[in-house]
Amino acid sequence: MPNLVRPGTHVLLADPERIRTRAADLVRTGEEFLAASWMAAATGGRAPIDLGSSAYRSLGDVLDVVRDAELPIWRVASFESGENPEEADAHEGSSAEWH
Repeated sequence: MPNLVRPGTHVLLADPERIRTRAADLVRTGEEFLAASWMAAATGGRAPIDLGSSAYRSLGDVLDVVRDAELPIWRVASFESGENPEEADAHEGSSAEWH
């Protein structure tokens, strides 16, 4: 994503918890489809195409790339989670800027 936007572009996460759970669902579904493809290949079908570089990523992985590109990250949620922003970010696996 950072390769597709101009330097300094702000990244806005509207409802970060929903994004996190949806991203996790997509990663899991992609892995299930790949496993099913390998099972089909084991019974005489074709081996699945390696789509590793285009696979879905977790929100934490994507935010790591955004941080590496030094893009500002904004989070907007409809309800206060009660979490300290620093603690919530640690849950994602690394630190972020909070605005």
